[in-house]
Amino acid sequence: MPRISVDARELLKKFTKATRDIGRRVDAAVRDLARETRNRVAHDYWRNRTGYTRSRTVTERLGRAHYRVAVRVPWAGVLDKGSPPHVIKARHAQALGPFRSGGGRKRRFAKSVKHPGTRGFYFSRKEAERVKGLLAARAAEAVRGALK
Repeated sequence: MPRISVDARELLKKFTKATRDIGRRVDAAVRDLARETRNRVAHDYWRNRTGYTRSRTVTERLGRAHYRVAVRVPWAGVLDKGSPPHVIKARHAQALGPFRSGGGRKRRFAKSVKHPGTRGFYFSRKEAERVKGLLAARAAEAVRGALK
């Protein structure tokens, strides 16, 4: 029966190197996916709407292979989930306006207006569903690349 000799130190070095390489590659894959998601949110959802919201959509690194795409504006929740119909009242003035109503050219003032609400974009849920499928595939691809 043939004897196999293994140098444990050399084997440990190879495993350590492979583990680091896998970690770097997975981190890079997750980082790239977070950046893609940031670009999709910033350019697909906010295109033709508000440049400030687009510029405040950021990718943050929270740890190794742990990233967050965030929209850093106070109204991000309203953009994501929408708003119900509501009444807007003048607080620091006697009236709101001037605005045009009823299709006429005459400018009018009002103490309050009924806002119909806004439709939400639901970008956080849509992007989470999209990323969930891609993440496992990209991580597996990174591990296969490291083990070649």
